[in-house]
Amino acid sequence: MRPRPQLRVDCLSHRLTVDDAPTVKYIARQAGQMQQKYTQRGGVRPYGISTVIGGMDPDGTPQLYCTDPSGIYAAWKVRHCMR
Repeated sequence: MRPRPQLRVDCLSHRLTVDDAPTVKYIARQAGQMQQKYTQRGGVRPYGISTVIGGMDPDGTPQLYCTDPSGIYAAWKVRHCMR
């Protein structure tokens, strides 16, 4: 299965299992695990890029995570400015 549809299936599975929307941290962790799995697997083109995942948690807190091809994910501080 391709990465993007697989991540959608993981998020839908989480929603059906836990009966709550997945957090941005959960999505970043799943994306990092998928990147690491495909990078280690033979015959599959490895991910050579980092991914930035942003969103709002169910409590309304903005979240921003960065994943690396090695599977590591890290949170970044988020600020916004409005006029």
